[in-house]
Amino acid sequence: MTTTNLPDPMPDFYDCGCSDIYFCPASEEVECPRHSGFNVCCAEISRHIPVRTHTASA
Repeated sequence: MTTTNLPDPMPDFYDCGCSDIYFCPASEEVECPRHSGFNVCCAEISRHIPVRTHTASA
């Protein structure tokens, strides 16, 4: 079963400000497609969970 929920609490991560950052369940890290690591963490990019669409902005 694939989880669609972000972990609580979220892992510590640098928020680069990009609108399309993702949580990777395989690496348990937040990643960005514009910055390093996004396509090298695992072979299951389809399981990545968008962070911005699941969190409310202040």
